[in-house]
Amino acid sequence: MSTTVVAEPTELIIKRHFTAPIDLVFRAWTDEKLLVRWLFPEAFAFTGGEFDFRVGGLWKSGMRSPDGDVYVMHGEYLEIDPPRRLSFTHSWEKMNLPDHDPAVVTTVTIDLYPDDDGTEMVFVQTGFTRHEASISHGGGWNGAFNNLDQTLQEKS
Repeated sequence: MSTTVVAEPTELIIKRHFTAPIDLVFRAWTDEKLLVRWLFPEAFAFTGGEFDFRVGGLWKSGMRSPDGDVYVMHGEYLEIDPPRRLSFTHSWEKMNLPDHDPAVVTTVTIDLYPDDDGTEMVFVQTGFTRHEASISHGGGWNGAFNNLDQTLQEKS
């Protein structure tokens, strides 16, 4: 498993390799039964979600921090091209942290590429208004991707 994080003021790029087939990695992004197992950083807990998986459909996912704070993210699915690409908007509800602005809507695009021993994922999140927000999101997403890796290993 390799991780590369490049955080620019308005863009976050994360590249991860998973030793799982591309169809399973794509399904982990689109199957609610799998999403609830990994769509939160390590040490956090899933608190509930709704996923209307279709272009124009809305999604919402909540998580509880180790301190007990609850954070809810949500958005709209923009592009679905199984098993290679998924794009959606991302924003926060009632987020009271200095490096997160709930009014900011970012766009997330996930591109998947099969290789000899699994799948390469290129995750891009654009539209940040503050460099600190892209850095913070990088930490959170990488923690979630560690959970995703574990979920994929259990399913493979």
